[in-house]
Amino acid sequence: MGERDSTPETPPELGVAPESDVPKLVCEADNIYSVSTTGQLKHIQVAENRLSARVRNVGSPGPGPGNPNYNGLAIAPSGEVAYAYNRNATPTRIYRFNVASGTWVDTRATIAQGDGVTLIGGATDPDGTYWVGGFASSNAFEMWAMDEEGRPATRKGRVDLRNWPSPNANGDIAFDSLGNLYIVRGLQNRTDLEVFRVDAADLAEGTGTEWVSASAKLPTSQGSIASINGIAYDSRGVLYFGGTGGLGYVNLPASTEAPVSLALSGDTWQTTDLASCSFPPTVKLEKDLPDGRVAEADQFTLELLSEDLVLGSNGTTGNEPGVQAETVGPIPATSGTEITLREAPRGSTLPGNYSSSWLCSVEGEPIASGEGARGSFVVPFMRQGGEILCGFKNSIVQAEKTAAPASGTSVNPESIVRYSLTLDNSTGEGPAVADFWDSLSDVLDDAIFVDPEGNPTPANDPAVTTSGGINYSSSRDWDADGQWLRMRGTVAAGEVGRMTFAVKVRSNSDDAAGREASDSPQGYFLRNKLVRGEGGDIPPKLPETCEPGQCTVHPVNAWTVSKTSVPGASSTVYRGGNVHYGISAEKVNPETSLEGLTLQADITQVLKTAGWAPDAIAANGALARGVYLFNAAGRSIGLDGVPNTPGENEYLPVQDIQPPEERDDSSEGRAAESRWIVRSGDPITLPAEAVRAEMWFAVQAAETPAGIPSPEAWAADGQTPSTGWTFVSYATGMAQSGSVALAPNECVTGVDIPNTALAPNGPQPADAAFPARCQTENTLTRNFFSIRKDAGGAGRLRTLGRPQVGD
Repeated sequence: MGERDSTPETPPELGVAPESDVPKLVCEADNIYSVSTTGQLKHIQVAENRLSARVRNVGSPGPGPGNPNYNGLAIAPSGEVAYAYNRNATPTRIYRFNVASGTWVDTRATIAQGDGVTLIGGATDPDGTYWVGGFASSNAFEMWAMDEEGRPATRKGRVDLRNWPSPNANGDIAFDSLGNLYIVRGLQNRTDLEVFRVDAADLAEGTGTEWVSASAKLPTSQGSIASINGIAYDSRGVLYFGGTGGLGYVNLPASTEAPVSLALSGDTWQTTDLASCSFPPTVKLEKDLPDGRVAEADQFTLELLSEDLVLGSNGTTGNEPGVQAETVGPIPATSGTEITLREAPRGSTLPGNYSSSWLCSVEGEPIASGEGARGSFVVPFMRQGGEILCGFKNSIVQAEKTAAPASGTSVNPESIVRYSLTLDNSTGEGPAVADFWDSLSDVLDDAIFVDPEGNPTPANDPAVTTSGGINYSSSRDWDADGQWLRMRGTVAAGEVGRMTFAVKVRSNSDDAAGREASDSPQGYFLRNKLVRGEGGDIPPKLPETCEPGQCTVHPVNAWTVSKTSVPGASSTVYRGGNVHYGISAEKVNPETSLEGLTLQADITQVLKTAGWAPDAIAANGALARGVYLFNAAGRSIGLDGVPNTPGENEYLPVQDIQPPEERDDSSEGRAAESRWIVRSGDPITLPAEAVRAEMWFAVQAAETPAGIPSPEAWAADGQTPSTGWTFVSYATGMAQSGSVALAPNECVTGVDIPNTALAPNGPQPADAAFPARCQTENTLTRNFFSIRKDAGGAGRLRTLGRPQVGD
């Protein structure tokens, strides 16, 4: 970074700086040069009070031919050489000033500007190349560059000023330290100073008479004299202007400060152009989005200001991360001036999604910095000028929603799921604001809040804990109606913060019917979605998809038991006809792990009317005795999960069913009673491909082909089935998931025990307390009976592609 010093150095009397063996012109602040029509180089040293200046002639006037008309003064950054051109030479000829001898030397380089072009200025770029230019019309500025002495200058295009036309213009040009060109236009008989910037990259592309874009028009300044014909910037960033009316300056950027006219003393004042061999400080503002955008459409407006005057404004476009292509400036500025930079979200951009910091530096050395979307700094003094690069950096706190157990893992009822929101600001250079909304509507239908120890919270509200470098907002909101948890806080620069809360999965029997029937929220399925806040107090719209890191899912291990029969509802069965009973164990979620599955049917009342028929021929959608497994496509599969039959409509059991057993049951304090139980056999572990298991068996109406029950049981007084008697069959099941018992949502073996002592000819022969879907009623009519209740089992089987059951 250039040295900062507010005290101007005193140059030598002749305006030549003896800093080395090579004579140089003075390239310090408050020192500029002028050239007269005759080619007399003049050194102007501004007094410390900045109200007066002394003029000293340097060397001799320039050569002819004829009456010379010198203009386009420029001094190389080294101060070792100066250039000007003689407009009265044909063609216009470029001269180089020999600092050691104080004389002008003909370079033999010429400028063929053609008709209609009036050359008005010259300047050297940071590489020392001499550029000249002039207005060709009210809307174009033609440019040439001297590549080498002895050759014609090369035409470098025309700057497009069609958006800012103005006739009868004079002025000058100058470069900054980065090679950006400034065209200063002074209007005839007026004090206005219009400044246009041409960026170095655009200037380098200029050739011939092709248009070159003017990157920006800077705020108009006011001089203190009219008909300005020359300008110069010094390293302090002061804009000097001169003409036949005198010499003055204005501090930049243009502000409420009035321009100053300098009182001149010393040698005679006469000028056609001004120059200096130093560059002005410039300010440039850029935007860095190292983490990219939260939404692809997010954009920002950038501004540089001096007091209330907007010096420049630009808006970002596109959706690329990193430093954005759109910038403000560079804009020349005077040392000691306060410059304000600010940014604002544009369109639908939500400021709460970003944490802003700003930094201004010179050659990588910070001079000012801060947090937020607005900042100010004072332009420092730099001996050789230079660029002050400012930038807003917007950090997005990287948010990730995780859970333990991990998302996608099936969970058992009564288990704990811990949700964590990790906010990573490890690469941020400033604190990052976090504002997130956690949707729990598809969690709390299947779970309740618990504290870190796993105990239910008193009001079923979240118990959030924090860790790491996060300042958790005390204004955390829990919306019990909408089931939104708003999680806000600030994560320190370079830190990672974490917010955690936990839920406990409800028992599968809690509101089983409602949870099974609900698709939104989905029952027996925990789905937690995280959404960035939108800056207000209204919850944002939930995304339709479940993206990793922003959403977690946990299928609940759950399954159902249901019972069906063939023939189905309202069918009649004559004496000797078969009734086939089907008991289904079906996973609520395909991910459910079912191990040690057993199903059983209590057919105590059925055997008061029918007998066990192990060899009954299955028909009309029923299956022969046995236990079957099915995949999601409805195919019969084996215990290895692979289809075990050649065709889709062929079925093969994985194990047989033993005959019903008669046993005494005195559970739950009841008196011992005889029950007939049919079991599915050895416990079965369902392969992952299986979504359903079915157990099938048959009875024969009013007959006992296998002697179960004994015919004598119907011969006793009052035991003979009579017309109108109703007998009910009940089904239950039990399984486990890993080492944990996993009961079905309803109809649990050992828990749901039917009352089979109800009179078959009473007003309510069925146990009303037993789940309806796990029972079927049979009614004897004359010499036959009909199925009176199906519980909907057949419909479920059809949805999985099975043959129609119960029709």
